[in-house]
Amino acid sequence: MAQHRINGKAAATTNSLLPVIVLTLSLPLSTLADNNLVTEEDMFGDIPMITGASHFPQTIAEAPTSVTIIDRQMIDASAAVEIVDLFRLIPGFQVYMPHYGRPAINYHGFPQEYSYRMEVKIDGRSVYEPSENAVLWSTLGIELDDIDYIEVIRGANAPADGANATTASVNIITKAPIAVKGWRVRAVAGDWNTQNISAAYSGIEDGFSYKINGGYDYNSGFPTIDGNEFDDNTETSYINLRSIITPTLYDSIDAQAGYSDSNIDMADSGRSISVQDIIKWDYESFYLFTGWERRLANQDSFELLFYYNRANIDAPENLGLFSDLLGVRPSDVPDQFPGLDDFEVLYGLYDSYAERSDLEFRYKGDIGGSTRYMLGLASRYDRMKSERQFIDAVDVEESSQRLFTNIETKATDHWTFNAGVIIEYNKIVDDYASYRLSANYKINPNHSLRFAYNDGERSPGLYEANQQSGVTEAGYPLDVDTVAPDDLDTEKFESQEISYYGNLLDQALTLEIKLFKEKSRDLVKYTNMDTDSYFDFTDLNGDFTLRTNSAWVNAEGIETQIKYQPDQHWLVNFQYSYTDHEGLWLRQIYDTGRLRINSWDDIAPAEMTSLTTAYFFASGLEASVMIYYQDETEWEQGDPSDDYVRVDARLAKRLRAGGNEVLIELIGQNVFDQDYSEFHRINDYESRYLLRLTVGL
Repeated sequence: MAQHRINGKAAATTNSLLPVIVLTLSLPLSTLADNNLVTEEDMFGDIPMITGASHFPQTIAEAPTSVTIIDRQMIDASAAVEIVDLFRLIPGFQVYMPHYGRPAINYHGFPQEYSYRMEVKIDGRSVYEPSENAVLWSTLGIELDDIDYIEVIRGANAPADGANATTASVNIITKAPIAVKGWRVRAVAGDWNTQNISAAYSGIEDGFSYKINGGYDYNSGFPTIDGNEFDDNTETSYINLRSIITPTLYDSIDAQAGYSDSNIDMADSGRSISVQDIIKWDYESFYLFTGWERRLANQDSFELLFYYNRANIDAPENLGLFSDLLGVRPSDVPDQFPGLDDFEVLYGLYDSYAERSDLEFRYKGDIGGSTRYMLGLASRYDRMKSERQFIDAVDVEESSQRLFTNIETKATDHWTFNAGVIIEYNKIVDDYASYRLSANYKINPNHSLRFAYNDGERSPGLYEANQQSGVTEAGYPLDVDTVAPDDLDTEKFESQEISYYGNLLDQALTLEIKLFKEKSRDLVKYTNMDTDSYFDFTDLNGDFTLRTNSAWVNAEGIETQIKYQPDQHWLVNFQYSYTDHEGLWLRQIYDTGRLRINSWDDIAPAEMTSLTTAYFFASGLEASVMIYYQDETEWEQGDPSDDYVRVDARLAKRLRAGGNEVLIELIGQNVFDQDYSEFHRINDYESRYLLRLTVGL
């Protein structure tokens, strides 16, 4: 028998938080008279510069866009369990769970299941997945203890990272092999049947250092839905190898490889999905990365970067006999579809794969001592095959090239100017370009202003531009699910930013305030149509979705972040963002020619804020609390969610046992058991407690 696959209350809550926020902020401020203040070098000595905005070192105050650094101390204080939890500390970022094993983050007005307008890298290697236009966080083979710090570009960063970075850019920097020598083992256990264990070993030999780490993670997912348990468990095994080689004083080579095997949940987008809509993915991935940096005699330098990512996806689901789906007897199928016998219908991404290779060259130099520049060129190749996304499971491929530059010049002691431009080319839309201009005014060494303008384009990705989902049999188009036309165009983005960055109280307090305005046009979205008017035939469902440049979004608002460290004991991080969205998209074209337009006004929360307060005792005891608030949201691909307040807490003790460093942590998330759901109604949050043990041998 043949087998085929077929697709199928914000204001009141905010006011209630104000006394808590004021009280918590006042606690460390009262210690100013009794403690020696630390310097900026004390607080940020390990990461005093950022590199992701222009690909050469810059201070945050002189960067062309707003940047947030999540350092190691912030990671420890956050009570985070998954990496995505950390983004609750950053203004303007939404953190949400379309499904437990597939968390997502987004910036400003695009909180969809797949965040394909934001670049995410690990040590400079893109982990953007071309087969799903997304970052699948649960499959990355990295955990919190592996991270040194995270650099987050809060704004368009296409001149440095390409068209995927039209809203934001994230680079996760892992600990270098030389940072921690010997063995390091971590285990986590707790609610939701959490069972995580990881181990790492680092060593140093003549001319190179190395690190090998691996782990196993298991989680049973959200506990119940309407009182009933459901199968949304997540399981991942991974192993990574990294070596840094320094054959000469002028050369450094970073070589990495990794493998992971994950079992995660997937389901089609839409409101009111049920537990029956969830399908399991067996997601197997592999990567290689090599970065070579050479410093030249004149202090210039160049970098050559190469990476290769490969993913194999297997997710079959048997929907039963075709006759059952039609509601007829098996013998009646040939009568309705001549030449066609009854068959089983399998749903899913069976024997699917996606791969990406990318080669990039950068040259960095100085001109006259006051101007720095970076010139770069790169070539990328994507290929994928999917029986769910492409009729007849054909291979689709795309090569693209990009040429880019970023320049910084210090015109005077007060003014720093940045400019960046990128030109990209692929066969989907031919050539397109993005650019950025900024002027930074240093009022004095501790206070500065930034004025920035971005204008950019983003090409539809390989998946967006080639999707042809459906089923054919004996020449008959039985079902058409989604079609990408040949005339998809680039998405257009424009944004302006005015921001203030300052160090106060002898640099114990860092304050940033950002005002922004963004316009997005010709966004690629699904538009429903009937198959008869488009194809001249009627399929099983009678309609399908067509990808079109049919949506626009405007966003404007304010973001602020305060980080306060009066001494080595206190740490306070406060962030607040308010974003006003408005937008429309063409949702459906009826056979009568009538149009249905959907609003995008409330697709992202208007207000978000978090306050993290931590105290590090001299005895090795550590205590922290994070209060997080998110406004109500009309998720565009999910169910409406009410506003909520969530409180996370961490109590930890550092000690030495038998000459080994030991860290014991008790973590509570949503400790007051705030009843809320996120993205889909089945994502029902409850309190969660975990015990985490880390041992350095």
